Amino acid sequence: MATSAEIRNQALRKLGVLGAAGTASSEDSQDMDKAYNEVYAQLDSIELAYFTQDNVPDEVSNAVAAKCAWARVSEHLVSEARFQRVRSEAIDADRVISAGLSGRYHSSTNERDY
Repeated sequence: MATSAEIRNQALRKLGVLGAAGTASSEDSQDMDKAYNEVYAQLDSIELAYFTQDNVPDEVSNAVAAKCAWARVSEHLVSEARFQRVRSEAIDADRVISAGLSGRYHSSTNERDY
């Protein structure tokens, strides 16, 4: 399970703001925390937030981080290649998160796919 701080740092890495061993500025951290709250609220509104804000399943943590990065990509000077990579990951994120929810439903109800 990933914490909100881990999601925040992963999103900042996607934007190139945070290096592998770096520490984010308090401004970047606070802004990405706001982005995460916005993303979580959006997922909750469409019933895809099947996890708590501070316990994001590993199978969807990258997707959630991608949505957070996409929410703030316009505020950071990123290269065209990075912009396209973040965009692509964000587009795929809802599918990944939905698949995680679907897998939880099937495993919790003992349903089988035929």
